[in-house]
This record gives sequence, C-alpha cells and structure tokens, in this order.
Amino acid sequence: MHSFELGAYYRKVDLRIGYNYLDDPLSSAALRGITPDSYVLKGLNLEKSHAYFAALSVSTGLGFWTAINTVNLSYTKMIDDQFSFVSLPPRPQWYFYSSNTFNVKNLFKVQLLAWYLGERSSGLYQNRSRSLVTIGIDKEFFKDALKLKFLANDVFHKTNNSGDYSVGHTDIFFDRSFNNNYFRLVAAYSFGKLKNSMYKNKPTGQAENSRAN
Repeated sequence: MHSFELGAYYRKVDLRIGYNYLDDPLSSAALRGITPDSYVLKGLNLEKSHAYFAALSVSTGLGFWTAINTVNLSYTKMIDDQFSFVSLPPRPQWYFYSSNTFNVKNLFKVQLLAWYLGERSSGLYQNRSRSLVTIGIDKEFFKDALKLKFLANDVFHKTNNSGDYSVGHTDIFFDRSFNNNYFRLVAAYSFGKLKNSMYKNKPTGQAENSRAN
C-alpha cells in the first residue's frame, strides 16, 4: 500500500487531499460454480486500485447551536486481471455529513445527525446512493443527576447498500438491508462523587525482603 495525504487547518476549517494505491486489494464477488446454475460468494484479490479524495470539514456555532459539517469527494478505480469483470467508466462519489446540537433555552438538547453517500462507480462495481438521519433529545433532572435520552436512528430507513456488477456473462444485482432503524430510551443516574478513602499502602512480602537483604 502507498498513501499520500496533504492537509491544512485554519481556525475551524480543515482541508485534506490525498491518494491511496493498493496492490492486491481485497474484494468479493458472486462467481459461477461448477454448473451454470450454481454461484459462490467468495472473497478475492483484485490486481490493484487507485483512490483519490478531497475532504473539507467546518465547525460552526451560534450560541444555542453547534455543528460539524463535512463534504468529501472521492474517485476510485479498481482493476481486475483474472476474474473477467466487465469494466465500467469510474465516476466520483460525494459524501456529506452533518452533526448538529441545539440547546433549547437550557431546557433540553436536540441532536440531529445526517449523512448522504452518493452513487459511485469504481470501474468494476456500481453502488447506488444511501443516507441516514438520526434524531436525539437529551434532558437532565435533579441538578444533572438524572439524564434521559431518546434516540430515533435511521428515521427513513435508507441505509441499505444496493448496486450491481458483471463477471463474465453474469450480471449480479444486490440489495443489502441493515437493521439500523430503531428507537431507544436511555436513563442514567449519578449518585454523587466517590469519597476519598484513607488507607496506607504497605508492600507485600516486606518481611521476606528484609531477610533476603
């Protein structure tokens, strides 16, 4: 593996560009088995891959609102030399990420997290876009001793990974769903700080050490 990255940070802005080269990158595919109707999903090593990326991250805040926003543009080209993949024109992929916290008049906090991963063609595989939206509400009671949090994860259930590729004379279509859509209520109570204990530290085997000396 060969990697190069160049970055610059100014105030709350972080900019990075880079390149990664992989020899024998690990991937997977559904390959035809012994008979025309049999297929085996197996891991395999491709010949090589080239990946370029540029990322911009900005932290912002306006008193009641704080946020971290990131945009990333990547371009990947995978190359096969033995499995008869059908080559495709590579296309760049966009990635957007935003994490936001809103303090509502010091009564409770609302957290909003969202990301979007655009369509991609890596030269061998095509992936469709996917996204996630998560909403959380935090509330504290009894001088911050009791903390309640309600979380709704993957609200629109859009994190499934789908796409297609072709190996030899076979076209493969995939659509994988993940169990990320859930609701969660969390309660945590603090019973106060631990008191300092007065104790003396006495090394073990002191008598035996004295005899040895």
